[in-house]
Amino acid sequence: MNNISTAGKAAGISQQALETAGREMRSILEKESFKSLAKLLCETTGRLIGAGAGYAVLINPTGGKPEISVWDPSSHNYTMRSSLPSCIADLDRNINNLSKPFYRNNLPGSGEGGSARSVGGAAGRNLMTIPLVMDSCSLGFIGLTDKLGGFTDEDVRKAEDLSRLAAVAIARNISLEMLSAREKQYRDLFEHAGEPIAVSDMRGILLDVNRKTCETLGYSKSELLGKNIRSILHPESLAGIAARLEEARAEGEFVFEAACLRKDGARLDMELSSRIFDYYGTQTILTLAKDVSGRKRSAQAAIHDKERLESLWKIYKHQAKGIKELLDYLLEESLKLTASRAGKVYLHYYDAQKKNFFLEIWGRDRENKDRVIISPPMPAPRKTGIWGEAIALGKPVLRNTAASSRTKSASDANAAGCLAVPIFTPEQNTAVIELTRKDGPYTDSDARQLTMLVDSVLELSKGRKAEEEVAKNRCILNAILNSTPDAITAKDISGRYTTLNTGAAAIMHKKPEEVVGKTDAELFPEEKIRQISKTEKRILATGKIETFEEEAGIGGKKQTLLVTRGPLFGKTGEVMGIFSMARDITERKQMETELLNVQKIESLGVMAGGIAHDFNNMLTAVLGNTSLALESVPPRSQLFRLLTNALKASRAAQELTHQLQTFARGNETAAMHVLDLPRVIKEAAALAGSGARTKFVFDFKPDTPAVKGSEGQLKQVFNNLVLNALQAMPRGGAITIKTAPVTIQERIPPGLEPGVYARITVADTGAGIPRNAAGKIFDPYFSTKKSGRGLGLSMAYAIIKRHGGHIGVVSKEGEGTIFCIYLPAAGRGIAHERKTQKPLKTGKGRILVMDDDKFVLDVLTIMLRRLGYTTQTAVDGRVAIDTYTRAAAAKRPFGAVIMDLTIPGGMGGDEAAKRLRAIDPNVKLVLSSGYSNKSVMANCAQHTFDTILPKPYRIQEVGEIMAGLLSGKKPGNKTKKGKEART
Repeated sequence: MNNISTAGKAAGISQQALETAGREMRSILEKESFKSLAKLLCETTGRLIGAGAGYAVLINPTGGKPEISVWDPSSHNYTMRSSLPSCIADLDRNINNLSKPFYRNNLPGSGEGGSARSVGGAAGRNLMTIPLVMDSCSLGFIGLTDKLGGFTDEDVRKAEDLSRLAAVAIARNISLEMLSAREKQYRDLFEHAGEPIAVSDMRGILLDVNRKTCETLGYSKSELLGKNIRSILHPESLAGIAARLEEARAEGEFVFEAACLRKDGARLDMELSSRIFDYYGTQTILTLAKDVSGRKRSAQAAIHDKERLESLWKIYKHQAKGIKELLDYLLEESLKLTASRAGKVYLHYYDAQKKNFFLEIWGRDRENKDRVIISPPMPAPRKTGIWGEAIALGKPVLRNTAASSRTKSASDANAAGCLAVPIFTPEQNTAVIELTRKDGPYTDSDARQLTMLVDSVLELSKGRKAEEEVAKNRCILNAILNSTPDAITAKDISGRYTTLNTGAAAIMHKKPEEVVGKTDAELFPEEKIRQISKTEKRILATGKIETFEEEAGIGGKKQTLLVTRGPLFGKTGEVMGIFSMARDITERKQMETELLNVQKIESLGVMAGGIAHDFNNMLTAVLGNTSLALESVPPRSQLFRLLTNALKASRAAQELTHQLQTFARGNETAAMHVLDLPRVIKEAAALAGSGARTKFVFDFKPDTPAVKGSEGQLKQVFNNLVLNALQAMPRGGAITIKTAPVTIQERIPPGLEPGVYARITVADTGAGIPRNAAGKIFDPYFSTKKSGRGLGLSMAYAIIKRHGGHIGVVSKEGEGTIFCIYLPAAGRGIAHERKTQKPLKTGKGRILVMDDDKFVLDVLTIMLRRLGYTTQTAVDGRVAIDTYTRAAAAKRPFGAVIMDLTIPGGMGGDEAAKRLRAIDPNVKLVLSSGYSNKSVMANCAQHTFDTILPKPYRIQEVGEIMAGLLSGKKPGNKTKKGKEART
């Protein structure tokens, strides 16, 4: 108010008016809002100037709209408005230009109606505006109106004095209000700060604290105010607080860490940042605190973790072999980790043999030079100490006071503190580590650290066992993978090989280490890469396993592989790579081809047997009648020449049926001898190559083994091969035939058992076999020549197979063909046949002939009569039996019976022979048939026959068979020339 009085005297206002204005201004200063302040300004100024009405416009310092207070003295009504009355709106534009009071009299009315004395309701007749300015800053203005007699210059001087007094009052009010608002802001910041804040004097007495300080320490504000800060510090931090205060006086600020105590006694580690400032002339300390307990705990935990990891690493490197050694290391590391000076291990286990529980104890006492204390196994006592309690609870037990006399055990006797941690081992044993004699009490942190150490060691032990099991399983898996002949590989998702067995390495012709880590692009040619990539992309897209055949030619060796490829899935189902399994089925495919050829030959044999039988019956009649006619015709006659030509044609037909029968009979009716292979080959080649413009080259190894077989059939084989070679070289060339011994270890070529073989190769320099025909050349009736019958090679194939051998071909167009034959070696000496010309043999006696073919009956009857025998015929077995028994009863017995094997619709020779043998055990039976593949033809004695007469036959062969039979000698299936009977 001193400033206001001074301003009033300077304005020349009377003492009484000044005192009145001063009181009113003092009341103005006490107002709390601009609304009440504007109201009082209107009333005071209007009364001093004598105006009938007034208004005040004050600028809100907070940046809001101006507050307008309108006063009507007649009604004492105050109205707060947000805009000026319309009667003085024209003055609003000049307000900012006013620097001193300004008035106008005799103003016209506005016509708004209402009382003439009301500024808000009617036009004023005069108007004065009093600006409120402080240090060139506009604070607002006061408007007065309706003064009787109008405003004067004297009113202007009064208004200037009042303006200065009001401006000082308003400015003071604004300053106080802004200061109050700022103080409230700072108080709010102080109270709601996120960290504890405290204000204390230099002695440490707390003068003020915020809400966070109360929450952190657990006190109320009233409990903390007036308390010395030393009372909330931990004893270990009291020693340094005095030094910190001296440092603060010297430097004005300091930062340090101190341990504080909550109201409940809990410890808090705090970081204190303090600064000295002047508070109303008194030195005061402002302290900001930060709780660093979590950080301290983390740091301590990191130290414990490091120590625990070091312990684990030592145990891991030590590779403890048994549970006792593992527990001993755990004890040693536990002593270090907790800084204990003594400890024991209690191992509690069940002995199945003794059927009792036992306890074993050992320990370490660092105070006595780490002396190991051992207690031998003993029956587990009924009463236990802390170790039994730990086992029962299944968790650590700690005590920091002496045990009571009731529960005290030998292990607790000298322990002021004790910590017991139970261990449940994978071997289902139970153990306890008991620690004592630590400097200071055992804490929950010690228990947690030991529990984590024990759990980690047990997990480590389990992991080590799992690793050993995995290593064992890996060895077993590798042994299985490498023992299978299949090729097994695995790739990762990038296409690099991660695994392959020896079978895969063998197919690739590489070592495993040369493949692992590489891609197909680094191992295979471009075409192979495209083929594999296409397949693997499809597999990855569909997620399905595929099986297919694939041709491989790595290392120059052609192979057929049965490949199975599929995706490798991880634990969560994601594709992690591709596996592949490949089996070499080259031999199997060759065997399948061989089997197919055999089946074709067998099918042809069934057909050939039937055809040959009927054809042989017809040839028997033709050949027999022709040979009989030749006996009756002069050798030099034209008829003799014609009959001779007919006989030659019949023999050609006989040779054709002989080839057909080869498929049917095999070696069943052929005589098998140990043969001189070079001789057989040369004779067959000489016969086939007679007159050809071809050079023969023979290369027979001296140690080539002899073979056992049919000379006629093997000559037929070599004859057909030489003929094929000659036809492939119409302009001449060279045929090279070689023999050599060979020992086969595996079933290669397919179908051959291991052993010693004679290998024969027949090579020509012809045009070769077309590629599309190479797989069909052994098929019956397949021929690359227009005039060929397609039986030569199929017959050769059948003969070699029935000799236990193998025949194969290698051919390339334009370079020639090589046939390779393997025949098993024989174990006996070579038999040499003598070629002798024997005369026609005749005889006497009655012969019964049974056959359903009239032509055969006629020709055989004529032959027998020409040879000196009398005959009688029968058309089936029943007629033959009846004729034989009647002749025997009439004392005119038959010397022999010649019987056909099969009689359509009647009794055949096999059954009829058995019945005749039952009637007459001495009957002489001859089997004659065109079925050369029947087993009865090869083993006639087992079917009650004495000998056989294969169809077709000549008179010479009939004479020799019958002469030998009736003389008491069984000629078997030999002709008079000693060769095989032709079929």
